[in-house]
Amino acid sequence: MFTVIFKRGISIKNDTVNDTVNSKEQEVLNIIKQYPGLNSSKIAGLIGKSVPTAKRYLNSLVKLGLIEFRGAQKTGGYYLV
Repeated sequence: MFTVIFKRGISIKNDTVNDTVNSKEQEVLNIIKQYPGLNSSKIAGLIGKSVPTAKRYLNSLVKLGLIEFRGAQKTGGYYLV
């Protein structure tokens, strides 16, 4: 017995990602595109959410391979891949 996992492709059209991200995650992507290198607390302030909520959005986008964290833990930031 075995398991097969099919990865679904992510397409970007008109600066929006297909149905793999929600509207707040799309907002985070747009902020990172406009201001690359921001940390999670600054992103949280720009989207009007708490830091843990912003980190949840960021972790989801990292897992999808759309963004990455670069730099040291305290001084690093998020960038588009």
